[in-house]
Amino acid sequence: MATALFVLAVVVFFAAVGRSASPAKERMPLRSWTLGDVLTNAARGLRVHASLWQPPGGTLWAEHHARQRAERQRSAGE
Repeated sequence: MATALFVLAVVVFFAAVGRSASPAKERMPLRSWTLGDVLTNAARGLRVHASLWQPPGGTLWAEHHARQRAERQRSAGE
């Protein structure tokens, strides 16, 4: 039950982010949303959130591993 509520809260959060990312003229009233609208807005919110964490020159994952590799090489050289 708690897991379902958590998943629902996450979907609603990303749907709200996705809705706020669209221009005000294109936003539908919340009362007229269907399940498809919720999922579309949640997907848009997820893309917006992911783009905030994506650096312009590469992925955070690659940068993290490059930093770890450099630290290991530094510690091995000392």
